[in-house]
Amino acid sequence: MNQKAQQTRERILDAALSVFANKGYHDTRMDDIVAEASSSKGAVYFHFPGKEKLFLALVDKFADLLEARLSAAIAAEQGGMRRVEAALDAGLAVFGEYRRLAKLFLVQAVGLGQIFESKRLQILDKFAHLIQTHLDEAITDGDILPLDSQITAYAWVGAINELIMRWVQQGEPTPERIAPALRTTLLNSIQFAHEKIHHSKFMRYHPLALLNALDGQPRWAWITPEESLIAWGEAAMLKGERPEDFRSQLDELIQDLDLSSKGDIRLFGAFPFDMERETDAIWAGFEQPTFVLPRYIYRQTPTETSLTEIAPDGTLPPSRQWDAPPLTPATWKDDLDYAKWEEMVNIAKESAASGEIGKVVFARTRKVSFEKRPELITVFSRLNDAYPATLRFYFEPRPGLVFMGATPELLVRTQGQMLETVSLAGSAPRDKNVKVNEKHGADLLASKKDRREHAIVVEDIINRLKPLCTAVEYPETPHLRSLPNIQHLETPIKATLKETGIFAPAQALHPTPALAGQPRQLALKMIREHEAQPRGAYGAPVGWITPQGDGEMAVAIRSAVFRKKEGLLYAGAGLLAASDPEKEWQETVMKFRPMMDALGLSEEIPSPQRGEG
Repeated sequence: MNQKAQQTRERILDAALSVFANKGYHDTRMDDIVAEASSSKGAVYFHFPGKEKLFLALVDKFADLLEARLSAAIAAEQGGMRRVEAALDAGLAVFGEYRRLAKLFLVQAVGLGQIFESKRLQILDKFAHLIQTHLDEAITDGDILPLDSQITAYAWVGAINELIMRWVQQGEPTPERIAPALRTTLLNSIQFAHEKIHHSKFMRYHPLALLNALDGQPRWAWITPEESLIAWGEAAMLKGERPEDFRSQLDELIQDLDLSSKGDIRLFGAFPFDMERETDAIWAGFEQPTFVLPRYIYRQTPTETSLTEIAPDGTLPPSRQWDAPPLTPATWKDDLDYAKWEEMVNIAKESAASGEIGKVVFARTRKVSFEKRPELITVFSRLNDAYPATLRFYFEPRPGLVFMGATPELLVRTQGQMLETVSLAGSAPRDKNVKVNEKHGADLLASKKDRREHAIVVEDIINRLKPLCTAVEYPETPHLRSLPNIQHLETPIKATLKETGIFAPAQALHPTPALAGQPRQLALKMIREHEAQPRGAYGAPVGWITPQGDGEMAVAIRSAVFRKKEGLLYAGAGLLAASDPEKEWQETVMKFRPMMDALGLSEEIPSPQRGEG
């Protein structure tokens, strides 16, 4: 068959699939297929003499697709039980991806006569025989106890058939729910101690729809320009204060769960900003460095999606399209009035002018109150959409306790001996007017105060990395980092670690002068003395680690914490001898704006005299 004829045949098959799926076999006429294919009646009848032949060709097409996927999945694995699991996953994936073909095969082909039924059973027999073959292999290998592999294989295919039929007819349960639950049930039925880690390609969710469907359990989101991670459940929790605390716990975890080379494993967590200061009630749960290994990690990139299951319990939320619930009405009030802020800035200026400190960062808070339990996924969705070039996080380690933000500042990223970090200090507003915006940027680059503030941060980072690294590289001058509402001076820094792992450099770098000041201990002392509200995890490392100790941690700024019907927003400013209280106040207003906009709140008069809205 030449290429043109083949294309015509495929077009007719696609048209037939559409018509059969909509009308059913009995109500479909060949003229309907001719019209749908935009082809002549002669061409349709040339390839397919009748409706029966067309229907059988579609069933064959589905059978060929299923067989090709199963063969490829099985060929990629070693050992009987690995091949059995691969066949189950591949079969369910095909049914999930080709719902209309599955409907024809499993639903419409039933009761259409002996020819159709024979074809359907022939395909199911092939699937069952494949499973039986590799069950026998698993028995020979000693992976499972002897059993009647033929009956077991038919029972498994029957269970798959029943669940998929319900899905194609009723829409529930979906394949993404069926896959983990059915795999666990079937493997348990033969007393197979299946692997604690399972990693597979997965159907594509809208990340926020998935996050929203996980209400009532621990859940995490980490979204960057490169990937979206949604995780939930709790398989293990690590707590510690020193790098060696975590290293020993990670080693135990690798051994207990055989995590050494399984899937895309991440543990999510955060540090408190100040280990020596007690947190208040809203931050309960963030008192010490804590990282959680979820039960499920969904990863999405522009080209692929995957699901890693850790000690899975067989439960997945149903697939949903993202339809953001409306924002919950809220009010806000500054916890600090301008007079107190001015007093704090002047204290910092005097300390800097006397040479006692080089810089200190003071933060202030804004309290948000809701009428009812807020729709925080909607808030995060707005934040996520508005700041796509940032590191966006939504951490809910306990149901109802949420820490979220969209931070432009990477604290540290490690992979083996490679380390990356940035210095982000010195700020100026953005403006919709291009010329005004360019002037703000030029003024920032020329500002002695901001350049000095930025240089302090660069110098401190370099000095703290040198004992841990064999080489440190960075440009001599900073560049502008532009965000929708603000711009910063930024210097990227790369280094080569002497020893692998993220915890040592993270603890060496935190808190940077961009969030505390310099010298560090004096700046922290001033923060404890003059900031009434504990920072909790604001300005602290937040992110993920791997079982091998690598990871990515950001500085948790442009962030807020929520518990029940209350929230706290944080914003800070770096203070030197040349600082102006009103300008620093306005800088914090700019830094509140990402969370304020996400909450649907506005500051009617951006004046230091107004403290509520």
